[in-house]
Amino acid sequence: MIRPAYVLAIFFYLAVTTAAQAQASEPARMERTKDGHSVVLLTVPLYEGSDLHATFDFGKTKGFLGSSSNPDQDSFVNADGTIIAINHIPATKSSFVHMWLRLSDSDLLFLNNVNERVARLLRGRFAESAIGFLRVEAITGRKISMQTVDFRGTQFKEYNFAITVKGKGQLSLANRK
Repeated sequence: MIRPAYVLAIFFYLAVTTAAQAQASEPARMERTKDGHSVVLLTVPLYEGSDLHATFDFGKTKGFLGSSSNPDQDSFVNADGTIIAINHIPATKSSFVHMWLRLSDSDLLFLNNVNERVARLLRGRFAESAIGFLRVEAITGRKISMQTVDFRGTQFKEYNFAITVKGKGQLSLANRK
């Protein structure tokens, strides 16, 4: 028979351990180096007490872009930390999305060319605009809210939509609700 105090002790240990791991480090942090390079510092938990620390150098660029509602937000992470995304701005009126996925087998997958993958899911002018400008707005679970902007003409046209990230990094348009 399991004693109630023993069960409470296990729940307390799990709660404290989970909270400590969640507060241990930010999953992604953006910085600009002394020589002007834009870098992403990524921390991924490997196993208890051990993290992978990786630096991704994007060179001398404009930096990183937040969401349209929060321009200061420099990275996007879902609640369980299995999806991390950034919007990189190499030049004016351009934004490229990069993602890191933690797969169910604990492998880490880097999706470099998200713009082209998403553009193949869209149609018409917004498929074309997504190749050069795509931004993450928010991540909820496996659903990523995105925006592309068509900069042609005098009036810019925005298109908001969502994609779903499946098991091994496959992307699909999310159902609209």
